[in-house]
Amino acid sequence: MDEKEITSFIAEFESYMASVITSKEKARKFLQDAGIYTKKGRLRKEYRSPSAGLDAR
Repeated sequence: MDEKEITSFIAEFESYMASVITSKEKARKFLQDAGIYTKKGRLRKEYRSPSAGLDAR
């Protein structure tokens, strides 16, 4: 990718993100599509913080 393509991609992504954050439902759908949240609205295991008992050593 050259500088012009990168600039264009960033502008498109910013425009897309502006539309995603217009409502809570759109934001949740984006996070589900990205694989961060499950359909039930919970964080996937990879994104949860580790339990305090295991890391407290």
